[in-house]
Amino acid sequence: MPNLQTKSIKLHKTSSLSRTIALVHERYEEKPQQYDYRIQFSVRQVRGGKKFESSLYKTRKEGFEIMCFTESENQYINGFFEDIFRTAFIYYVNGSRQFTTDGIKAVINDFIDEYDLLELGFDTETLRILYYRENGKENKLTRFQHRISNRVNNY
Repeated sequence: MPNLQTKSIKLHKTSSLSRTIALVHERYEEKPQQYDYRIQFSVRQVRGGKKFESSLYKTRKEGFEIMCFTESENQYINGFFEDIFRTAFIYYVNGSRQFTTDGIKAVINDFIDEYDLLELGFDTETLRILYYRENGKENKLTRFQHRISNRVNNY
């Protein structure tokens, strides 16, 4: 793997994530809808593992500018990502279990391997607890109804 890999994605203006960012952005500018947003993800190989970073940019035809938000605004946007992660995790495990005789731990380990989550502090036991807690709820999407989540690895 090269020392640095980057990937940039453009967010469609009507996407849930773009609308969430625009809610925060409109605190600073009157017409945030005139911008497109891009997220740049970077993975740098460092001693002892990988370092993950991301940056958010507002773009228009004439250029781009990095966006900076307050800590509470970052938590708001990161909470949205966290809710998506939890939901995707639950449906990944449920879907995988339909097609394998492997136990929960094996499926969770596959998820961890698929997304390189060990290096980010995730472990099988923490995600297993999360799975049973979230999967035991009557409505699988209650997380979107009630509150922004805690960080999964601080569960």
